[in-house]
Amino acid sequence: MRDGVPIARTEDTSYTDEFAIGRHIYQVIEQLADDNYTLSNERTVILRAPYAMISPVELAAWQNLKYSLEQSPTVGESHSGTAVLVHYVGRKYPVAETSEFEDSTLTFDVAFKTQEDEKTFQALLGEIVCYKNKLGRMIIGLLSGVSVESDRWYSKCSCTISATDFQEEIEYE
Repeated sequence: MRDGVPIARTEDTSYTDEFAIGRHIYQVIEQLADDNYTLSNERTVILRAPYAMISPVELAAWQNLKYSLEQSPTVGESHSGTAVLVHYVGRKYPVAETSEFEDSTLTFDVAFKTQEDEKTFQALLGEIVCYKNKLGRMIIGLLSGVSVESDRWYSKCSCTISATDFQEEIEYE
């Protein structure tokens, strides 16, 4: 369990939590020989990425995104709520009808030294991916846009990931 939420089931003696970053509290639920269950002690872990990384969510296959053409690469975040402005008879101004829905996007630039690395990255376009970086930012969503500029040494990709609802929680048996 991560932070009280069951996220995986395994019969192995270890488990790698691929889709987390930052401080989390982990516990293991173990089935005993008499079919009862026991809960382990809590363990607080701080997960960090050595540099930016991206992976398809279906299969944790991380690609390191360690290069940038900027000395200090920037990552942009955009968050917006959903609202509709409705005009009613007898009112001068519209009324805002809001909802609980949100949209979030993350933009970043990355550079590749080889065409092979660039093609591996571009193959993720249109896929649900997990992006995380050494600043502790993480997003799971659709790699919805990639634009490329190339020179003799590098290819620079400007990217957009649109957050999607990723439910990692599993059911108990």
